Amino acid sequence: GCFVEDEVKQLVGAGHEVEVFAAGAAGTDPVRREGALTVWRVQPPACAGRPLFYGEGAPEALERAGLPALSAWAQAAWFWGGLCRALRRRVGHLERLVAHWLVPSAAVALAVAPHLPLRAHAHSGDVALLERWPGGRAMARWLARRSAAANSATNATELLFVTRALRQRFAALVGRPVGRVQTLAAPSELFAPANPGSRQAARRRLGLARPTVISVGRLVPIKGFDLLLTACANVARAQAAGPASPPSLDLDLVILGDGPQRQSLDQRARRLGVRLTLPGFVPRPQVADWLRAADVYVQPSLDLPSGRTEGLPLAVLEALAMGLRVVASQVGGLPELAHQNHGINLVPPGDVAALGRALDRLLGGRPTGTPL
Repeated sequence: GCFVEDEVKQLVGAGHEVEVFAAGAAGTDPVRREGALTVWRVQPPACAGRPLFYGEGAPEALERAGLPALSAWAQAAWFWGGLCRALRRRVGHLERLVAHWLVPSAAVALAVAPHLPLRAHAHSGDVALLERWPGGRAMARWLARRSAAANSATNATELLFVTRALRQRFAALVGRPVGRVQTLAAPSELFAPANPGSRQAARRRLGLARPTVISVGRLVPIKGFDLLLTACANVARAQAAGPASPPSLDLDLVILGDGPQRQSLDQRARRLGVRLTLPGFVPRPQVADWLRAADVYVQPSLDLPSGRTEGLPLAVLEALAMGLRVVASQVGGLPELAHQNHGINLVPPGDVAALGRALDRLLGGRPTGTPL
């Protein structure tokens, strides 16, 4: 996650030496050193099939049925062991640990280095995995007990949750509330509020001449991008039918990110007549540039039948930091954010009509390129 990169940059900027232990794709360098930063890559075995990380996402891969799921679970077990070995080799050089995701990162930290202070961040994917995994409840209770034992000793362990809803879900697993809520933040130097001059300059750089709707995320079902395409098409049809409206609302839809739904989303956009741009994964400064140029940010995420839901997508915080109006589904921690920021328009998850109405209200009838 880009939030890991943000935290690493903050620590290095504050004068710390930082070592990162992370998954690596086959063929990547197992170690990279750059000034005060060292990155250790735990690589999958050469015989591994579809990679567990850096694609659709580990929770999605582990939920598949049949042989692909067995391959994913085998990779997960191998990665767990590899992460333990990598941390054990370096633990004598470390003074403090930060873990993103309770499973496997925080669990590995508590197992290998229980004597070191630990700050563990829980996100939606790992809590959802603990909820559905047969041994998840036992693992959650072990994490809670180990963190409580460490807190009663000299070295403290902090369990942090990105939303209140996520903390409540973890409490339901362990039978009591633990940890505290700490919302992630967008880097202020990169995602500063846009002004009309910087916005128009960004639109020229990116070749945007029409009202622009933007979203960011992996191209996977939980993000609801197929519904966003339908809502954009409905907005155009509604505008064309209105007697006092322009003949059509000619908008651009931009989705930053990549994943297994890329081809199907492109085909769906062609069928619906929606002008869709899929730049793929782009560096953070380019994400800021696209947000600066857009009119509305949309987070159309869903609650999946499996129980999987969003935590608090960082891209929503980035869009709000830049002054964009946001349309978001009422899932995960997004309602909590809406109580704090009136720039968020909440719609029921999966309600294409409500999503279209919100877009129509924010975009309908505005002159091309007019800032909101």
